[in-house]
Amino acid sequence: MIIMPNIDQHIWNLEFLTVDIIYEFQKNGKVVINLNNEGPDANELGLYPILDYITKKFNIDKKLISIQTRNLLENHADYQIIKRNPLYVTEVQEFIKHHDYTKKNFYQIKHFGLFIGRSNWQRFWISSEMFGRYRDKTLQTFLYDPINDFHKSHLGFDQLYTETRAQCNLSFMSQLLSQSPVRLDFVDKFPIVTPAHFEISKHYHKFFSEIVCETYSAGQSFYPTEKTWRPIACQTPFMIQGPVNFLQNLHKLGFKTFHQWWDESYDEDGSLLGIRTILKNVERLSKMSAAELESMYNNMKPVLEHNHNVLSELTDKSFEIFYDQ
Repeated sequence: MIIMPNIDQHIWNLEFLTVDIIYEFQKNGKVVINLNNEGPDANELGLYPILDYITKKFNIDKKLISIQTRNLLENHADYQIIKRNPLYVTEVQEFIKHHDYTKKNFYQIKHFGLFIGRSNWQRFWISSEMFGRYRDKTLQTFLYDPINDFHKSHLGFDQLYTETRAQCNLSFMSQLLSQSPVRLDFVDKFPIVTPAHFEISKHYHKFFSEIVCETYSAGQSFYPTEKTWRPIACQTPFMIQGPVNFLQNLHKLGFKTFHQWWDESYDEDGSLLGIRTILKNVERLSKMSAAELESMYNNMKPVLEHNHNVLSELTDKSFEIFYDQ
């Protein structure tokens, strides 16, 4: 089996892995590629053109190549796609069983929560806006370390500057970087690994809503992680920056979201326009008083409780609706 580490639209050490794929076939007569237990869009990674070239060059039957992925939307006419269910469902269900939900005190909490470990251009943009405009209203981490080579390679400044056509706020970006890493006492290092993934949940009573930046944004992907499960477990409303139709796919699992209270068209628009819509939602919410937030939250309670129950009852069978797509 070949483990293929990746992030959005990028495969690490691709030149070495290409050789490994050829060697694997020569040795075993077949190739199994595991996308590192993650859920990217394999086409956006550039994986299929590489495999097409290899199979043509070495006269390999494409059916002899299997790809293991946690992207529930992944499909291919020729390569064998082996889908695995999302991670951390069992872990968050155990967390729910053993931790009491803490009610929010709306006269002491902040408006937003935003927890970023590894940066990318989308996370850098949202984080800098929140840090520059709403710092006093946001419980925030941005664990970028400017002296760490790994962090420097993930910042995403060049792509952010290009994607926004230089319309991002350089002053806010500079402010964030000058004070990075931005830590909280309960989230102070990257990576944030189990069980710390859910230990953060003990602090969700300190803010009204969460801006979730999911692992993948490019292409056709549905891979909900602990980032999505946490606010649901803690009955906290959320906006999710992720791939197109992420919310729609949550709906297929039985979850409800928050179109009654803010603009969820960001789910259909992709990263650039979607983030702009999320930030407009943030601007409106930031102007609300504690009493207004409490009233909104009380109106949301049936949705929040419904989602909490759906998450508690998810099973492997729940995800089968995606397997035949």
